[in-house]
Amino acid sequence: MKRRLILFLFLICCCHSFTMAEKLVLKECSFLGRVDNAYKGKVIFSYPGVSVKLKFKGSSKISVLMADTLRSIPEQSNYFYLFIDGKLKGKIQPTTQLQPIVLADGLSKSEHTVELIKLTESQVGTTIFNGFLLDDRSKVLKSDYSADLNIEFIGNSITCGYGNEVASFPPKSGFESINQNNYFAWGAIVARKLSANYQCVAYSGRGLRRNFSGDSLGTLPLIYNRVLPDDDDSHWNFKNYTPNLLVINLGTNDFSAETNLGLTVDSVEFVSSYLKFVKQLRDFYPKATIVCVVGPMMSDDYPKDGMQWSRIQRYVGSVVSSSNKAGDSNIYYFAHDPQLPPLGEDYHPSKSTHERMADRFVSFLQTLGY
Repeated sequence: MKRRLILFLFLICCCHSFTMAEKLVLKECSFLGRVDNAYKGKVIFSYPGVSVKLKFKGSSKISVLMADTLRSIPEQSNYFYLFIDGKLKGKIQPTTQLQPIVLADGLSKSEHTVELIKLTESQVGTTIFNGFLLDDRSKVLKSDYSADLNIEFIGNSITCGYGNEVASFPPKSGFESINQNNYFAWGAIVARKLSANYQCVAYSGRGLRRNFSGDSLGTLPLIYNRVLPDDDDSHWNFKNYTPNLLVINLGTNDFSAETNLGLTVDSVEFVSSYLKFVKQLRDFYPKATIVCVVGPMMSDDYPKDGMQWSRIQRYVGSVVSSSNKAGDSNIYYFAHDPQLPPLGEDYHPSKSTHERMADRFVSFLQTLGY
């Protein structure tokens, strides 16, 4: 409720008048990812990987009218990739002021496609999207996200792409959103390699039963039903996107709380919570293939005598085998290789590690017929 009030006040304070030679286009845009398209005549979203696309003809200039609800400093701002006609043109950074951002000028009057893809995650803030600005006499053409395969990746900072734009050893400490790039996170890479639609439901620091901070508030299973993960009044309509393939990578933060705070990961509680979440997903998507994934940030060497890498493999493997024995034959287990230096921020995978993860996972999916 508090987040909704903040958004409402934000929208009241932000206004923009565009010229008579321009028109604002919103309803003809295509979106991919979890978005709320029924809020005050605007579209709001926060998950990484959300994308919006528009196809048009006859406009030499195109701008976007959008803003963010939180900070606009380089280290804590949302960033988007801009594609024009399928070619990457760079990053854009919205501010907290609702104002037009010119995306291209001097275009030919032929057909063009513009696409924005969100690189950063929900903790950075919510994006308010008002639409694209085109020349008034331009023509909007039909565009959509059509694919034979819909994939959803469910996870934590690894799946978000935390700190993957840097690579060093020892790694850089501290989160800076400018160094996060979900487009080059392993899930997004997998989707592109398979020519699939991609939806990412991931949040840094969140766990299955317990978060990195040691609390159990807002764990991924608890926020899974939301469009905006930090808004408990925000409800996702599961009819809006039906994945053929669900990929879960959770548990790293549960074990991080064990390492940092001494909170033991109990095998029975972990497995039962995971099975409960799998059942929740299966109820939503009866026909989807589910893959339960572990790695690549864990090790048997640290903490000393913790054997965390062996334990999480055993626990998640038990979830899959128990599900199989209960009659669900469409659920599988996969373990990433432990990562090697250089590393991204705070010991997270670098971009090159994400690429290797994606390659191995695609090879695995091919054995399943994908």
